[in-house]
Amino acid sequence: MKTTFLILAAATLSGLAAETIAFPFQVNGKKMPAGKYEVRSAGSQHSLRIVETGTGKSFYVTSALAKVSAKTMLNFKRYGDRFILTSVSNNGGDIKVPMSAGAAELAMSTPPTATLAVTLSE
Repeated sequence: MKTTFLILAAATLSGLAAETIAFPFQVNGKKMPAGKYEVRSAGSQHSLRIVETGTGKSFYVTSALAKVSAKTMLNFKRYGDRFILTSVSNNGGDIKVPMSAGAAELAMSTPPTATLAVTLSE
């Protein structure tokens, strides 16, 4: 059974997009904790830095469309108890996030049990 969730945010933090993600997840093989995440400009018009504020753990996404906007969405797929970040939607574009070899193998062998989109708002 495939379930789709949409979690809407309403956090304001110094003009940055921010929201709490209630579950740990993986991004390109890197384990990220549940917690409050901020989307920041990474000093380039083409990069975003996404930071968990409690630990400071972060990752980057790069695209021609990468710019902190009023609506940045983190898109996840759930496989059993594992959540994998698959893309970041920003400024009308979808930035694909590379999958680790293990995550790609899991995605090919098992259909996702849910698709989640977490909207980070200014």
